[in-house]
Amino acid sequence: MATIRFIGLGIMGAHMARNLKKAGHSLVLNSAYPVPDDLRSLGK
Repeated sequence: MATIRFIGLGIMGAHMARNLKKAGHSLVLNSAYPVPDDLRSLGK
């Protein structure tokens, strides 16, 4: 699967990142605010 970089994890970006992670993609997350705990727990 692909490695995808997300810049911004607002209302829409966080949901898209969750779905991509559940689909098996690797994510690099950048956000002006703390990364949501559920996304952080899906990481390495």
